[in-house]
Amino acid sequence: LVGFEQDGIWQLSADGRMTPRAYPDASHRVVTVDAAPDGSVWVGTWWDGLYRVSATRDTVLQHIKPQPGVVGGLPNISVADVLDDPQLGTWIATWDGLVRLLPPSPYQALEPRFGMDPYVMAIDEQAGATLWVGTLGGVHRVAPRTGRWSTIPGTEGWAVRALAQDDQGNLWIGTEQHGIQYWDAQTGALTVRFAGVLPPGTGSVLSIHLAEEGDLWIGTGRDGVCLAPARTVSNDPEDVTCINTEGPPGRALTYDEVYTLAEGSDGSVLVGTSGGGALRVDAERRVHPLSPQAAADPRLSTARVVALLLDTEGGVWVGTFNGVARVAPSGDVQWYGVADGLPHSSLGCLLSDETGQVWASTGAGLAVFEAGRWEPRGRPEQLITSSFTMGACAQA
Repeated sequence: LVGFEQDGIWQLSADGRMTPRAYPDASHRVVTVDAAPDGSVWVGTWWDGLYRVSATRDTVLQHIKPQPGVVGGLPNISVADVLDDPQLGTWIATWDGLVRLLPPSPYQALEPRFGMDPYVMAIDEQAGATLWVGTLGGVHRVAPRTGRWSTIPGTEGWAVRALAQDDQGNLWIGTEQHGIQYWDAQTGALTVRFAGVLPPGTGSVLSIHLAEEGDLWIGTGRDGVCLAPARTVSNDPEDVTCINTEGPPGRALTYDEVYTLAEGSDGSVLVGTSGGGALRVDAERRVHPLSPQAAADPRLSTARVVALLLDTEGGVWVGTFNGVARVAPSGDVQWYGVADGLPHSSLGCLLSDETGQVWASTGAGLAVFEAGRWEPRGRPEQLITSSFTMGACAQA
């Protein structure tokens, strides 16, 4: 099942056909869809709470919404996300906190909300023992089995955009106005990290990625990308490598706002910027164009890059607001647009499936690359919705 913010619920068959479901319809603004353990489907809406529907029939099995004065209703009519676990219950993120349904009767009794701040923005989990929740009001720790929760002291009022937990249980916290923060799991101490390079108040930390070797990649809204040694407690700027527009020739980005990152086949990092195209950062932190041909292409070198994908042949797909380009291993650039089968020239995200085929979400639906051109999936009139421009997709 596919949920659209403006077009309700549709069923996508194996042969690519889209069939509308009767309910919830377009008036409910569907924002999240998640499979339940019994084979049914959770559907979260902005305007009408949470539905559980049959995966195969036009049947509503359950409808949960706010019921003033009645225990068992949602605290808010707007449902942002659903996370279902057969052992730990169903977790529901709303605009007024986090709630859950508990086994063995996960579809009957809704516990009161746990006092969580509204607007959940980031979630991380450690082997089912702790659920970390980042909100506009700080970082909260929830024990999924008991529902007990607490707030990390000192994070109250923080707008938390990203969370990452290491193998020791320590937590990295990316915020809008307080930079990078580090919470020590043993001592409970909360400290600012890399303040010499990313001082609090200078800009949003948009993403955090903790690499296997222990390094921390930090994506920012206006300071480029920084690589930090996560296993050191130093705040010395010399310990952090930042790549932005102020670097010397050969070590500078073309634009400081980074939308997307991907790993290259040679261990390099591919960087998509908001107005300076796509670049490659090698192991020595030198910055290169994807190829000489890409650098000479004004359409690509000034593009607003929103998606990057390395395919099985070593080519790099670059999604922009004006079509998608493929940079071949030879360096040659091939552009694809509406004339080549794309439903829309504005890209949202790119991914490859288990067969190596490349898929794209666009401003007017999904498409797959086959035999040298893009083929829409589903009839265009059924897939035209601004929801597809969102840059989020994942392989099942």
